Amino acid sequence: ALSLTLISVASALSLVVGEVLVGIETPLDRGALLQIFSHLLLFHLALGAIALAFSALFMAAGKACGATGVVLFLSFLFQMTAGFEGVAQAPKYLSLLYYWRPQQVLTDGGLFLQPILVYAGVGIGAFVAALAIFQRREIPE
Repeated sequence: ALSLTLISVASALSLVVGEVLVGIETPLDRGALLQIFSHLLLFHLALGAIALAFSALFMAAGKACGATGVVLFLSFLFQMTAGFEGVAQAPKYLSLLYYWRPQQVLTDGGLFLQPILVYAGVGIGAFVAALAIFQRREIPE
């Protein structure tokens, strides 16, 4: 969790450093940056909770990493194919990446609750699933 937080903080700070280095005439809204940071942190925590659930399910690091990678790859695939004409649009809502829209937060302003609710819901759901799976496991001695 600490490493995910550090990655999120570094990503958010890169926007501020970039703003200073490039010298943007209109400064970035700090509220929007905080919102982007919260979306990114919740995304990382949701992904971490998914990995934790797979780890509790498989009890093997390689399988858990592979399954989490498959989830991330499918999320990417659903997001990419949604842009093609004639392709079903429903799978894009299953993609965790669909809800990551920092450009929209910066340009439109306002509060975007959908990413917060989706990422928090997925994270809490996966964490609860991990706890339930782990409690039912018999740990070999």
